[in-house]
Amino acid sequence: MEGIPKIRVLVLDFDGVITFLRVDWGLVRYLASEVAGFEIRSLLNFWHDYFGSDIFFRVSELVEGYEVKAAEVAEPVPEVAELIREAAGRGVKVYVATMQSEASVVLFLRKHGLINYVTDVLSREDLPTKKDMLKHILEVEGVRPEEVVFVDDSENNIISCRELGIKCVHARGDLGHVAGLIRELLN
Repeated sequence: MEGIPKIRVLVLDFDGVITFLRVDWGLVRYLASEVAGFEIRSLLNFWHDYFGSDIFFRVSELVEGYEVKAAEVAEPVPEVAELIREAAGRGVKVYVATMQSEASVVLFLRKHGLINYVTDVLSREDLPTKKDMLKHILEVEGVRPEEVVFVDDSENNIISCRELGIKCVHARGDLGHVAGLIRELLN
């Protein structure tokens, strides 16, 4: 099996992969629109289009409050939490790449004893898209794309990140099954 590259980096989305945040996104978009002064139809598009601006940070601060509240009561997907521990124990670097706030993710990881298994959290405050986050990870780790596995519940993120040559796993449905597939890739 000399031709199959070893997986050196595992990148996981947060909401929809590691856990499920209970946030009324319709209400949050409405309130964010009031802060922005215009209708925000998609927070993902908003984060991309206004990245780093004053309005970005004002809206992000509002949204973060709802994300932190949800993260305080959220539970990890057991199979994914075990996968994080197992991958880190094998020397695989584990990253979280998310459009949630860093504060909400770090709070959750600390609460559930996962923070020490994670190399870094990249959030909307760091980079405007998942593709940018993955490019950053490739640079920082100095690995080839085929040595990285990325897991996300958004088909759009999977499509854009495949362009980088990274192994992408679309997390939908049974996350226990998804964790099993990733274990196979790590082996």
